[in-house]
Amino acid sequence: MKIDFLAPATAEFKDAIAYYNLQSEGLGFEFAAEVKRTLERIVQYPEAWSPLSKRTRRCRTNRFPYQNQGQEKYG
Repeated sequence: MKIDFLAPATAEFKDAIAYYNLQSEGLGFEFAAEVKRTLERIVQYPEAWSPLSKRTRRCRTNRFPYQNQGQEKYG
């Protein structure tokens, strides 16, 4: 499985890392690590997450108020 981020999602991710690092030193890096673990769970269990539509699923991070949404692409 390949995971690609849209440009707005990448910008939001970088902004969130910077925001959390301003709140507490190193917290942004902890956030980035949590997102990485969430993506690893998505790759390992792609159909385990809450469906939002026919091709879209949502997987929430454990520690931060964020979610990863993804669509399956065919062909």
